[in-house]
Amino acid sequence: GKSACAGECLAKWPIYFREKVAVDAALAANFGTITREDGQKQTTYKGMPLYYFAGDKAPGETKGQGLKEVWYVAAP
Repeated sequence: GKSACAGECLAKWPIYFREKVAVDAALAANFGTITREDGQKQTTYKGMPLYYFAGDKAPGETKGQGLKEVWYVAAP
């Protein structure tokens, strides 16, 4: 429920935020929003803050998957 990425980390892992996530109604309850310490809003999935990976350049790329055994693609 708290973002742990700041400073240079955000250059590689920009925050993901949508006021409303367009998902199936059955999944909608899994998404929420937190306000980070820097005041920015961030979307969460099952309480975990969501990020993009700067190394992904095309839709569907998941080059950050499993990186340093910390970063994982969100999946229902």
